[in-house]
Formats: sequence, structure tokens, C-alpha cells
Amino acid sequence: MVKNTKFMAVLAAFMMVAVAGIVVVQSSDESDAAAGEAGYMNVYINSGNGWSVETVLAANGCEAVKATTAYDIHRGDAIDDAYTYEYQYQDNWYTDISYTYGNITQLNNISNSSTSIWNVLVYIPVWDDDEGMYIDQWTVASSALGYYKPFADYADEMINYGTANVAVWYGDPANVTSMITSLNGYATSTHAPRALTQVSTVQGSAFEHIFYLKNKTSYTMAINGTNNVTTYNPATGVYTTDVTLTNSMITSGVYVVGYGSDAGLALRNALNVPGQTTDVIFGTTTNPVPGYQAYGWLDKIFGLGTVQVSGQDTPTVYTDDHYNFWSTYTAYDEANSYYAWAGFVVGAYSALTNAPLVDGTIALIYEYS
Repeated sequence: MVKNTKFMAVLAAFMMVAVAGIVVVQSSDESDAAAGEAGYMNVYINSGNGWSVETVLAANGCEAVKATTAYDIHRGDAIDDAYTYEYQYQDNWYTDISYTYGNITQLNNISNSSTSIWNVLVYIPVWDDDEGMYIDQWTVASSALGYYKPFADYADEMINYGTANVAVWYGDPANVTSMITSLNGYATSTHAPRALTQVSTVQGSAFEHIFYLKNKTSYTMAINGTNNVTTYNPATGVYTTDVTLTNSMITSGVYVVGYGSDAGLALRNALNVPGQTTDVIFGTTTNPVPGYQAYGWLDKIFGLGTVQVSGQDTPTVYTDDHYNFWSTYTAYDEANSYYAWAGFVVGAYSALTNAPLVDGTIALIYEYS
């Protein structure tokens, strides 16, 4: 057990190393939607003189605020829009996902001070004891703006972070109750909160992800009735629907197609939607920040996860330890021996071109190391 824990920690550190092949794309502030972008959000803003609202194209709350007319970098407005950051540990440099992605320092030419700051409210389902059910209402954000996203599939998975409505207001945080009351009075009729963006499952949509799955070990996978998967042939560009996956197909390598607002959700769609099976399992978490054992951490596919295959008899020695596990690649070319390990967990990536970390084609290889 101790050795497995160490393996996971080492693997997590290895995954955070910045590698070639990862493309980081920040959302632009273009007024017209470009191919591959998706998601609309309402941004309510109160600088101290009442509420206003803008509807913007954005994949998350950070990019939504940046897309408003209230944000102007030329006058010094500042939002932490770095999705990743580098840090040094024992003479090595690593890259990780930032917990502060979307925090506001200055907006509308107004900076945080010792008494007043930019506060964030989000419109999400909150449990109501009197009603005995969840009711959509404004509440204080519990994470940075960048982890609130306007997509229905994300809301299904992360109920506290799926929203198409964020509100930022400047003032003393102690006044939050009165600010929520005033926002409720404003956010009605034409200013009402907007609905979540539904994921399009039409072939070629902006939400489409393609995964290359391959088993390079001798282990047999438990494929639980996955009989209407869509596969893809990159040589011909042909999609084939209602395919029944088999172990021989995965041993040879197969491309499957899924739809989602991020790669983790798309992989679930590719393999779990048929018959609501559990052919792919991600770690359970309430942490919206992608990372080690947090959001988007892949646990098992077809019943197989990390398995120690040697070294169990030497619990204090790690040099003889070997494992089978799912490796994630952003580039995988066996013919030319070119491979690029993904720097982050599956759920950190998205095919959407206005997402902070863009990659819609990912290889998942079950292999020995």
C-alpha cells in the first residue's frame, strides 16, 4: 500500500512536468464566435453604483469577466488569467494548474484595498431545507472564477460549479447579504439569469473529442456492454456508429469519439453513455481544480487501473517496482516513435478553442513501466 502511494505521487509529479506538444490557448475577446468556441455567460457587475449585466461568449468565469467592457488591460485592470504556473521542487521545475485562475485584483479601474475588494457571487443550485430540494440562487463563490463553467455536462458532474451566471461586486465582503438582495431585485425579466449551454453531439461539433485507446499489456479488459460506440478512422475521416468494442480492437488500438465540454466528460460520453455503463471511471471529488486525485483524475477504463506487477516482496525498495497503468499522451505516433506525455490530467483539456488548455485528440495507453 505504501509503495502504491509513492508510485501515485511520483506519477503525479511526472505528469506536471511541462512537455512539448501541449498547447495553451487563452480565450480572445472577439465579438463574433470563432469555430470551436462555445459557452455563453451573463456577467453581472456592480462597481458601487448599481448593477449592470453583459452576455459574453466564454468557456468559464475568468474569461467571461475578461470579455466584458468593464475589463481593460490598458488601464491596469488585472485578473489572474494564468491557468497554469511553474514551481521549483528539489532543483526540478514543474507545471501545475493554478487554484487562483480568475481572481480579480483590479476591474473597471478600481483596485482591491484594505477595506474593499472585488467579491464574486455565482448562481447555482443550493440545498433548501424548507423546500427539501435544490433551488437556484445567488451564493458566494467558493473557488476562483475560472472553475465556474456554463456547460450542462459540467454542471451534472460538479453541481456547485456549473453556472452560466457570475456576479462581481466591489465593496466590503461583510455586506454580501444586502448585495445578494439587490442583485435578486435586478436579475429579473430581461436581466434574468441565463440557462446552461447544452453539449452538441453532432459529428464535427465544437465539443467533439477523439481518443486513441490501446492496451499494450497482457491483461484482459472487462468491457461492460459497450456496444454502440462511435469510432473514427483518421486515414479516411469516416465515423462508424453503433460499434461493439472488443479486447482485440483495443489491443490493436482504436479511435473512439465522445462529446463534452472537457476531455474527461467527453471520455465518459464516449464509453459510459451506452447503457449507462461504467467502462470509464474518474476519481470522485468536489474539488473543481484539475489535478492529482482531483477533478479529471482518471481511475479506470474497462475495469483496469494502476496495478503493481512486480516489487511487492521488497516493500522498502522502489527500484524493482513496476506497474501497469493508463498513460495519457497529447501526441502518440508509434510509426515514428514520437510520444508526448500529457502534462495534466484528462479533465484539464478541452477541444473548445476558448478553453484555457486546448487539445481535442488524446491517446490513452494502458502500458507497463
